[in-house]
Amino acid sequence: PELAEAARARLSSLTEAVPAVRAHVARRLESAMTMRRGWSVPEFRALLAHPFVAPLTSRLVWQSEVQQDGVAVTKDFRVAEDGGFADVADAVFQLPPHAVIRVAHPARLGAGAAGVSAWAELFADYEILEPFPQLGRPIQLLTPAERAGALVTRFEGTLVPAAKLTALLEHGWQPERPRQYAHTQYLFRPTLDDRWLALAHSRDRSYQGSDETPYVLGPVHVQAAPHVDSAVPHARPLPALPLHDLDPITVSELLGDLSRLADGEL
Repeated sequence: PELAEAARARLSSLTEAVPAVRAHVARRLESAMTMRRGWSVPEFRALLAHPFVAPLTSRLVWQSEVQQDGVAVTKDFRVAEDGGFADVADAVFQLPPHAVIRVAHPARLGAGAAGVSAWAELFADYEILEPFPQLGRPIQLLTPAERAGALVTRFEGTLVPAAKLTALLEHGWQPERPRQYAHTQYLFRPTLDDRWLALAHSRDRSYQGSDETPYVLGPVHVQAAPHVDSAVPHARPLPALPLHDLDPITVSELLGDLSRLADGEL
């Protein structure tokens, strides 16, 4: 009886842990989407066999990428109900053996007949619920003036509570190395081409002496990747680089993070 009771308690504990584990897996897959993490075909098939990952793989759009004559060729697909693969027209999709597989980001899916709207319609027809915002994820763009410059200033002057600013650390941002007497500090986020985004912020001086002092957002710029000191592994601000060639996923995720931060939704 004691062993049976212990087994029941163990099973109950494992059952209660399943939602938390699946939520963690969903966050990891979302991070993989925003950072363009890739898997080889054998690695991807291992994901399909994982007891916690497999149920989520069929609720996402995936993208295969192969190199043809030095050009990256991508194809979008989903994991079908029978465990095979299908494209947006529900035709059988054959996974190229040497492809790199990624969670498709809507900024790379486009808006045409095989783009976001077509996939969204297919998912609606099959009543497929995404484990995190993918097809319904807002795609945000730089303005022409921002693309022609080196700073994103649309959030400059926004007041945000300290706890909300800290929440950016859960979205791939990291703090800089502390600088004595520096009024302006920075948060950094790596881009997909080995550069870094830098978000300036400072304490609102009108709240001096309060533990609840909010932060004032400054401009955002992109910079070269800093040399990382192994003893103090935090970045430092470097000169701003032009924004015109920043990839669309980084742009959309940057503006999405800061829009949610400014709106208090982060």
